Amino acid sequence: LRLNQVENSNLGGAGPDLGDAKNLVFDEVGSFNGRHLQLEIVASEDSQYEARSPDNGASTDEHLAHISMMSGTSTTFLIRLLDSETKEQVSLPKINLTFYALNVPTDQTIEASGYVTTFQSSPGLFSEDLNGKSTAYHSAQPCQ
Repeated sequence: LRLNQVENSNLGGAGPDLGDAKNLVFDEVGSFNGRHLQLEIVASEDSQYEARSPDNGASTDEHLAHISMMSGTSTTFLIRLLDSETKEQVSLPKINLTFYALNVPTDQTIEASGYVTTFQSSPGLFSEDLNGKSTAYHSAQPCQ
């Protein structure tokens, strides 16, 4: 995925873009079956997103993006791929997403669902909790 073209940056309504769409959208992240794709990230309706700063979006590396979160908060994000023209959701046979740089001095948790398999590149860094519907990774140590 290429994450260097931000179409909208208003995750949770925190800006800097304004409008009704409270999302973070990356345009032209790739293509599948001749269709151009977008990546949309939204905070779920049943969670509260608090931005540390409204500086969400593209990084200096086209394959990385960042989301700013206030330390000590919890948010559920929904991530989906969309057809750039129709805005319909697109399912891919395989996709790899990596989460890292959780550099806060408190407990950290990433919970994932809607997947087939997961992989930890550094076994032991996170403890894994399988509950049948999702997997939660917990760590009490800050990133180095």
